[in-house]
Amino acid sequence: MEVELKAKAPRGIEKRLAAAGAKKLGTVTNKDTYFDKPGEPLKKKGEVVRIRTQGRKTIVTYKRLSDS
Repeated sequence: MEVELKAKAPRGIEKRLAAAGAKKLGTVTNKDTYFDKPGEPLKKKGEVVRIRTQGRKTIVTYKRLSDS
């Protein structure tokens, strides 16, 4: 199981992290493809099904959004 926390990054966060001694490790690019059901949209129910490709790694994810 994976737990992920997402938050909007404040302006200037990279400079503040560097000033605190953090080192940039690199950049990751994801390609997300989302799927839905015809006639019964998952998004309306607060659910998401996607295929995420990151380099040569591909995973299928299902999420139930907390706001629903």
